[in-house]
Order: sequence, then structure tokens, then C-alpha cells
Amino acid sequence: MKKKLLLLTVALVTLVSLFSCNGNSGAGGKGLGTVYGDGIKAHIVYDTDKTHSPDASAKLAQEMSNIIGSVAGYHPYIYKSSTAPDPNEILVGETNRELSKIAKEALDKKIRNKVNTLEFDLEGWDEMVGYAVCSDGKSVAIVWSDWHIEEEAVKYFLENFILGDSLRLEDGYVKTEIFSLQQ
Repeated sequence: MKKKLLLLTVALVTLVSLFSCNGNSGAGGKGLGTVYGDGIKAHIVYDTDKTHSPDASAKLAQEMSNIIGSVAGYHPYIYKSSTAPDPNEILVGETNRELSKIAKEALDKKIRNKVNTLEFDLEGWDEMVGYAVCSDGKSVAIVWSDWHIEEEAVKYFLENFILGDSLRLEDGYVKTEIFSLQQ
């Protein structure tokens, strides 16, 4: 009887963990990939064309490199998005990389859905902002919808993802946060 109860408990815990993603991670189930760690070094790539201030983006990229350096033991090189792609990148803002575009599309879709749900008028679109983190298992992109929250988006990423000497995310991972500027 105890064995059956234990097996049932294990089965339930497994099912709960499978369904607890709540749409925030990829359904591809391709396993964890390494963005950096275990000898793999990622580079930081930032956008200079679609940003409020290229200097501010460069500063955020430098701060990110310093923080990663303090926890991972190396300082990632920083490149503008005009450079050739590398397999392991941390993409900051709307770069020319496909992963940045995927993250931006996911964010825009989430904002549109929220606006439609709340039945905002056209002005409501401008009041909803957010940021998204998206990974293909080797690289990760952080994008935002409004330059007013650029620093907050990067801070969120650093506080929630840069926690140790490595960063591992699933291929297809997407996390979006949206809110109203009026809050």
C-alpha cells in the first residue's frame, strides 16, 4: 500500500511540474542548453539602431558584462549587432538577430492580447509596456517595448537569470512581463 501511495505521489508531482510552466517556457522539450558556463563563453550583443540611446545601451551592456564577470569569472566581450552572429550570445534590445525578433514578437503578442482583454482603446496600446526573455538554448535575448523601461528590463534579467557561474535555458524558453505605465 505504501509503495502504491509513493508511486502515485511521484506521478502527481511529475504531472504538476510538467504543467506548471504555464506557457512561459518552450514546449519543444529539447532540454537545457548552455548560454555560458562549463567552458562556454557568451558575448553580449546590443542594438544601436532601434534604441533610445546607443550610449545608454552600451552602458547597460558594460554593466551586464561586469555583473556576469563577478559571478561567472569572465567578462563577456561586447559587440554591436552589426557584427557576425556567434553561437552563444546575450542579446540586449532589438538586435538584428532572429532570436531578438522572436522575443519581440512574443512580447508584442502578449501586449496585444492584454490590450484586447482589457478592451483598451487605441490609447491603451501606448499605456501597456513590458519586456521579454527568450532563449534558443544557446543564446538569450532580452527585449522591451518602450525605452522608458530599458533599464528595468535589463535589471530584471540580471536579477533573475545571472545568478551563478553558468546560464542554462531551454530551447524555446519565453518569459514575458507586461504592465501599465499608469501603475
